[in-house]
Amino acid sequence: EKQRENAILEQEKATLQQQVESLRQNVRQSNERQQELEERLDATAAATEELRHVLRQSEEVLNIPSRDIQLTTQKLGKGSYGEVRIAYWQGCPVAVKMLYEALAGSL
Repeated sequence: EKQRENAILEQEKATLQQQVESLRQNVRQSNERQQELEERLDATAAATEELRHVLRQSEEVLNIPSRDIQLTTQKLGKGSYGEVRIAYWQGCPVAVKMLYEALAGSL
């Protein structure tokens, strides 16, 4: 009877040890996944900050001398204050807002 109880206890002990090892492996995998996600989050935060910086810079008004702009006749749109045309600056296509002459003189 005692041997039988010991055998059962040993079997239960082995089962519990397997469960503990399985749980440890799950914890290790979870920790690795957490580390990976934290690294991705850090990279995303850095990229987001860089994009915010670029956006802030792009929102600043550029005062470029008209001699540096090659204006085209192609209109992108117009409004009550002027029209927007395609132009080229340093070889790159840009949009230029041109005020109507009557308004431009009053500014």
